[in-house]
Amino acid sequence: MSAPAKRRRPPVDRDVTSPYRGVHWCSSKQLWRAEIEVNGTRHRLGRHESMSAAAEAYDAAAVKFCVPERCNFDPHRHHGDAP
Repeated sequence: MSAPAKRRRPPVDRDVTSPYRGVHWCSSKQLWRAEIEVNGTRHRLGRHESMSAAAEAYDAAAVKFCVPERCNFDPHRHHGDAP
């Protein structure tokens, strides 16, 4: 008589926040959501299994939209410039 387990649980409580820019917990899908806003337009970058994968998606978009100063990590890692 065990209840079906949830697919994933947020790491904290209900009001989960991420330390990464552009990354939010999607409670309805139980996944991390990434999105970026550039010039007033919101670009949804998908849902991801991990918070860090969502942050990587955000960073790739920041580089693509020429706003690397908004990256969570080193922006050069998306260009192949970093060793």
